[in-house]
Amino acid sequence: MRFSRPLIATALVSLCAAGALFAFQDPKEMAQMMALVSPNENHKVLEYKVGKWTGHMSLYMMPGAPPMESDLNSEVKWIMGGRFLHDTTGGTFMGQPFEGMGTSGYDNLKKKYVFSWIDNNSTSIMTGEGTWDAAKKSLTCKTSMPDPMSGKEMPARMVETVVDADHWKMEMHVTGPDGKEALAFRIEYKRAK
Repeated sequence: MRFSRPLIATALVSLCAAGALFAFQDPKEMAQMMALVSPNENHKVLEYKVGKWTGHMSLYMMPGAPPMESDLNSEVKWIMGGRFLHDTTGGTFMGQPFEGMGTSGYDNLKKKYVFSWIDNNSTSIMTGEGTWDAAKKSLTCKTSMPDPMSGKEMPARMVETVVDADHWKMEMHVTGPDGKEALAFRIEYKRAK
């Protein structure tokens, strides 16, 4: 029987991780390692995104001009034993079919919320990290976006805000070459019935 290289590599990584856990002789070290790799109350903060959603996107192309609008559908669920959320999104964008996929979670080592995003309007993988503000019920992450005009990355700030149990919104702000920040787009989510 022959095994594929990816399967062998995956098995070796799993064995190394298991070996690292058993290498700790001190119960305190083992407890610290388990806490580092386990979901906790910080992960539960993201529960507001779990479910099926309808979204309305407003895209702001030019200052002062009305936004371009489109609708989408998303499903967000826990994966990896409650360590990460997986988001699949579909709809239309500028009259064309749109599909996207994201992951988000909390990195216990960095003590930051982290995310990644890919979609069929880009060949880039967007990543970012940020913090939760319990008073504002909002998650703010720093990231960057490709600027098609300059061919470079431009700084961006993503803010997700919980409105109530059935509504939340996401806003993306970008910083232009002039150093000024502007709202690029907003998605308002409503729980699907």
